[in-house]
Amino acid sequence: MKCDVLVIGSGHNGLELAAYCARAGLNVMVVESAEKVGGLLSTEAVTQPGFRHSLHAITLGSYAPIYRDFNLEAFGVRFLKPPVEYVMLLPDSHLTIRCGEPETNWKAVARFSQRDARTIEDLYRRFHKTWLREFYSAPVASGERGQDLPDGDRRDYNRICGLSLREAVDQLFESEAIRLFFCLRAIEITGDVGLGARAAVSDYPGTADFVFRLAFDPEYQILVGGTNELAQGISRLIQSLGGAVLTGSPVVQILVRDRKAVGVRLADGRTIDARAVVSAGNFVPAMLNLVGEEHLGAAFVAAVKGLQGSRVGKFDVHLAVSDPPGYRVPEAREALCLFLGYEGLADIDTRWREISSGAFPSTPAFH
Repeated sequence: MKCDVLVIGSGHNGLELAAYCARAGLNVMVVESAEKVGGLLSTEAVTQPGFRHSLHAITLGSYAPIYRDFNLEAFGVRFLKPPVEYVMLLPDSHLTIRCGEPETNWKAVARFSQRDARTIEDLYRRFHKTWLREFYSAPVASGERGQDLPDGDRRDYNRICGLSLREAVDQLFESEAIRLFFCLRAIEITGDVGLGARAAVSDYPGTADFVFRLAFDPEYQILVGGTNELAQGISRLIQSLGGAVLTGSPVVQILVRDRKAVGVRLADGRTIDARAVVSAGNFVPAMLNLVGEEHLGAAFVAAVKGLQGSRVGKFDVHLAVSDPPGYRVPEAREALCLFLGYEGLADIDTRWREISSGAFPSTPAFH
């Protein structure tokens, strides 16, 4: 078998890449070791029959280009945007952030601080579109971002981008509640409690561009039937464009010739030749086991072996219930994400100390 582009792994990123390559007229093939596409877009019945839960990716950012560039609804993907995106419950108050209503959300912030509301509106109007464009473009060197902005805005944009998220939050906002909300959103959005908590405690420079993503332009949605439905839909899209998706086909070797990846060998002995091979799976085993150390420089191999994974993870509780919880705040009953149990930034700092020491508290967000 032959193709132009071979993608190893059928997770969200691999499928998106394959879809764009197929639309460009390339002969594309996706190979997946599991019997079903999706990777971390996993939806399974884990509690009882009839109740399916998304086990990793729960919500999806609809600002991603693929939602604009392809008519995914034509391939069976159905989206649902809840009316309320976030609710943060505090002992004597709460903050409600609504989907697609930035001006309403600025008014909600103004209940805590008029100045912070003006700051968020300013960030949104000056920088949000620039950040989205850069997020889906090739990386730009530090200090050279925001080339489409006026000189003064570009200086402000680069200054903020160079900070850690916590430094930016502390410098930009005066309200403890708004600072807390931004930090909790950073933890929730990363999907990695270690990374998110580190960004929220001020020792992770260059993460402050999160602020532009968090500046209350909610674009999150859930998928009817669970997030695996997105993987199924993109898979059907790829096939409609002439591409192929092979499940139950583990790759055991990436074939290398003259220091270039030229194909793969599958567990059943078949080989697939390709002009380009892309691995959307785990980096370390892909390089060391599939490519093989003999094809890589000694310094590179040593660097790969020196990589350390996160020591922490998420513990999610999946419940099958017929009625929503009776929260005291009505909006919390229809929120996509609920923050509770955190009263200030000191709780964030305590969380990071516990993570660093190996004592892991529960996650601060409920979906």
